[in-house]
Amino acid sequence: MDGATMSECAKKALELAKIPVSPHKSRMLRPADVARADLILVMTEVHLKDMKVVYPEAIGKTFMLNPLADVADPFGDELEPYVKCLGKIQDWVAPWLDQQK
Repeated sequence: MDGATMSECAKKALELAKIPVSPHKSRMLRPADVARADLILVMTEVHLKDMKVVYPEAIGKTFMLNPLADVADPFGDELEPYVKCLGKIQDWVAPWLDQQK
């Protein structure tokens, strides 16, 4: 959904990892975003299926961040699950970044 702010636990997890936190508001994926992207990483199998339906032109560049399972969203939880999720995301993103070099 458009306009949601980042949760306090998400901000704190980023700060603990020394990742700069700038003002942030969510927004829906737009056709221009898809057209401009070289790689699109999604968090869940449902996201991947939705991408295939809504943006079939992006099939060849859209992949699961963790190809083995959905990434569990810690939304509404305490800080520790956010910190753990961030660590996992960093681990899963690294190989994708290496491939892009």
